[in-house]
Amino acid sequence: MTRAEPLPLGAVALTSGPFARAQQRALRTALELDPDRLLAPYRRESGVPTGPGYGGWETEGLDGHTLGHVLSALSAHAAGGSAPARDRVELLLTGLRECQVTLGTGYIGGVPDGVALWHEIDGGRIEPQTFDLDGRWVPLYNLHKVLTGVIDATVYAESALGRTIATEFVAWWIRVFAPISDADVDLILRTESGGLAASLARWADHTGDEDAATLAARLAVRALWEPLAAGRDPLDGLHANAQIPLVVGHAVLARQGRGDEFAAAARTFWERA
Repeated sequence: MTRAEPLPLGAVALTSGPFARAQQRALRTALELDPDRLLAPYRRESGVPTGPGYGGWETEGLDGHTLGHVLSALSAHAAGGSAPARDRVELLLTGLRECQVTLGTGYIGGVPDGVALWHEIDGGRIEPQTFDLDGRWVPLYNLHKVLTGVIDATVYAESALGRTIATEFVAWWIRVFAPISDADVDLILRTESGGLAASLARWADHTGDEDAATLAARLAVRALWEPLAAGRDPLDGLHANAQIPLVVGHAVLARQGRGDEFAAAARTFWERA
């Protein structure tokens, strides 16, 4: 059997028609967003002087997540040959790097009071709800967006600055979770965590970072993959948007040969969902 491999983004071009028009509209929309407003939550949390950010969820606890989405989108356009997208990727990365250097730990994030959150967890305070961890709105989900954004800038846009930021941010994740017990990791993961396992596994695949691969497996959410791997369907009543990224992580880990249980979990989800 021949294994199918995806084509790189730069090998595919849309020439005309509704999909090409949608692609160009998406690029225009991303470029119309104000970089300073996107960066405002990161600057605020790192102590870098800043002006106002965007409203809505960006001021209601999910501060900073939009930049991650935008960075991923622009990185895909940059891979397709868009010079304006590539320039904007580098501009956003430059702003993130200033925040990362200012903090000096490798961390970047717009989560309100996010730096203190990890000191609380390190001190043993872990108070998870489905969409809340120690009083912060889905911080793992939020941070996953910018983690994925800087990884996409590295992989798709081939940004050297993106690689620097991602390398230090991934090292921060590894360092933070190293002393946390598996039982406490499971407790933390009761709060929606986005696609952390998938992104860390992608990074490991791209760089050969075995520590990132190990952490990806730890963050794969045992409460979901164990029943799925056993052929049971635990999905009724669960929030679909929260579960699909988790199973994508299972599939990525399985593709990398990280465990038959992840392949079984992804297969059960595909057949039952």
